[in-house]
Amino acid sequence: AEIGAGAFAGCESLVSITISENMTKISEGAFNGCVSLESAVVPGTIKEIGKDAFKGCTNLKQLTLNEGILTIGDNAFASCVKLSTVTLPNSLTKINKGAFSKCGKINNIVLTDGLTYIGEGVFEECEGLDSVSISKNITKLEDNMFYGCTALINIDIPSNITEIGESVFAKCKNMKKLSIPNSVTKIGESAFQDCTNITEISIPSSVTSIGKNAFSRCIYLKSMVLPIGLTKIERGLFDDCMYLTSVVIPETVTSIGDGAFWGCKSIEKINVPANVTTIGKEAFKDCVNLKDLKLPSAATIGNEAFSGCNKDLIIEKY
Repeated sequence: AEIGAGAFAGCESLVSITISENMTKISEGAFNGCVSLESAVVPGTIKEIGKDAFKGCTNLKQLTLNEGILTIGDNAFASCVKLSTVTLPNSLTKINKGAFSKCGKINNIVLTDGLTYIGEGVFEECEGLDSVSISKNITKLEDNMFYGCTALINIDIPSNITEIGESVFAKCKNMKKLSIPNSVTKIGESAFQDCTNITEISIPSSVTSIGKNAFSRCIYLKSMVLPIGLTKIERGLFDDCMYLTSVVIPETVTSIGDGAFWGCKSIEKINVPANVTTIGKEAFKDCVNLKDLKLPSAATIGNEAFSGCNKDLIIEKY
């Protein structure tokens, strides 16, 4: 038996529910918008909690998910703004897109090791989330997973992770330091964009691809050693990193994208390696303290690549 789609949706006076143990599924939107619902106990006989099942239950404070539950659907608990404590059962294998997004009171979560898939934006804009333990059986941090988690100061990324998706930590404004394990090969675009307090990111040599704007507006980032094996510095990679003073570009890089270092106002010296054949437009625009630049004479240079740089800039071609 199952609780049907939208069965109690919009029942604004419903305060509590008891779900019978002969039920196996809570269907899509079953309790969507039950704004007075304060607590819910989901028995382990329920194998699937459907899409939007408890979405917008803005008074839901207590949630018990019992052992036996396998899947939590898209946005199942999204915008449950008073939900503060969630304990995930070990039986859980899949949490779908946005399941706990905009649950601003959740402060810690343990992603159990039975989980093999955690969808995009699962904890997006969970502004109170300050502690996360990541499952050892997933390989990718999906897009927007922790986007806008402004209380997250640090996170331990386990060595099973091979890919950090797009905007995963974007707008995590209180994150200070991050160490990426040497299992990671790919960092998605805007992955750390607007992490305005981060001072240190350690990138291992295993990383061969870093997406555009990945570190854009990380204004307190001080230095960066890019990994050997990286072939391209993508567009806007360090855009507006205004306190960045040092970047080591590996010999494997062949191109520097448009606006890659635009507005890096503290950088004074850059060595562009010999294999670089293309420097994009506005690549070093408004690097007002850049005084010493070495670059290969064969490189093609885009429009306004050095516009707004220091008047004493010396470009040494080799």
